[in-house]
Amino acid sequence: MATYLYDKLKEIKNIYPFHMPGHKRNRKFMDINALELDCTEIKGLDNLHDPKGVILKAQEEMAKYTRADKSFFLVNGGSSGMLSAVYACVNEGDTVIVASNCHASVYNALVLSRADAVYVVPEISEEGIICGIDPKSIEEALLKYKAKAVVITSVTYEGLVSDVKAIADITHNHGAILIADECHGAHFGYSKYFPKFAIECGADISVNSWHKSLPAFNQAAVLNIKGKRVDENRLKKAISFFNTTSPSYPIMASMDKSRQYLLDNGEYFNIYIRNLNILREELRENKYISLLDIKNKYSVHDRDIGKITLVIKGDTTGYDVADVLREKGIEAEFASVNEIILMTSVADDFSYYKILSDIIKNIDRGLKEKENNFKYLKYKIFYKPFLTPYKAFYSEKEYVCKNNAIGRICGENITAYPPDIPIVSLGEKIEDYHIENIETLKNYGADIMGIYDDKLCVVK
Repeated sequence: MATYLYDKLKEIKNIYPFHMPGHKRNRKFMDINALELDCTEIKGLDNLHDPKGVILKAQEEMAKYTRADKSFFLVNGGSSGMLSAVYACVNEGDTVIVASNCHASVYNALVLSRADAVYVVPEISEEGIICGIDPKSIEEALLKYKAKAVVITSVTYEGLVSDVKAIADITHNHGAILIADECHGAHFGYSKYFPKFAIECGADISVNSWHKSLPAFNQAAVLNIKGKRVDENRLKKAISFFNTTSPSYPIMASMDKSRQYLLDNGEYFNIYIRNLNILREELRENKYISLLDIKNKYSVHDRDIGKITLVIKGDTTGYDVADVLREKGIEAEFASVNEIILMTSVADDFSYYKILSDIIKNIDRGLKEKENNFKYLKYKIFYKPFLTPYKAFYSEKEYVCKNNAIGRICGENITAYPPDIPIVSLGEKIEDYHIENIETLKNYGADIMGIYDDKLCVVK
């Protein structure tokens, strides 16, 4: 009998991972035998859903690192943290201001909580890269709609950070709670060369996925709270809703050990930063595969130097670059028509930085310039769906051709990458410019989700 998944995983062991998880299969940083530590809530091992012993102590130490008042372990990934955060902070009928580039878990939380949504659209670069949230757009939305909470993504998949402090000040001035999806920023606390944590900048709740950028097992994440705006008891109940009742002790232990090991061995981050700066300087020399290094434009307040995001300006695609890297023994995190993302971590084998740079340089030398065919999409700065996500989700649906969908209510999110923001959101009325955006992105080569055989899902 074949073991399909197991066999496939064994095949990739010789491919170097410039992708998640952040342990990079490096036993020096992840010397944990999962079988040995896989246990249950026996005497002495505490209970994640009501910790009073070793789990509580580990969470208290985590809060010191994250600069939070309290931190809570999550074993169902950052998704469970975002679900918990939104579910704990809003009631049915409350309005939530949501950055439209938020993770699917936020949209799911809106359905589950029966909250009303107002979406704020981030700025988009000339290459079509999703960037930061303009604090003024948050303020405009809050002036028009009385909101209970604001949800943003900072840091983004590409490593871009919004002005969280300005957004927090505006949010709090309007009596709302700020929730930050900071899943890609768990490593920020280890070096001054990384951005500050969202919690340090005024966020009331943040979520960090440790498995993304630090030596921890997949699904390892932490939810952090600071201040008195969040009902802690309700938040704990929400976390219990979305955390399994059979939590993984190896996942929790990987966060606990990684946190202390890296604090005790700070020289590893010094070496990491030094090698990152060398790699980034080498990549800056390329002409057609350029390093994304946006700061102080497109509402980008800061950026994570650990995220290597390359913009394709030559006559090739990110898919092609990823294929060449794979042939040379390197696997990227993500590729699209005009972009490729490579994730680094302190656990990297730094010899591969030189290999990566040489491969990219060699590809770059063989390219010619292509015309930037990105056409700016038409968006409102902020908008409110015609139906709440809950009502739209549970409504009866049908599928209609694109041109017949104008004036109908969208039955599911239609999204594209790039730039990974909803073209039409669940419950929104479909307008002419939405169809124009869909066609623009299709011509651009974007991968569009939510369209089936050229038909859109709409509410009957």
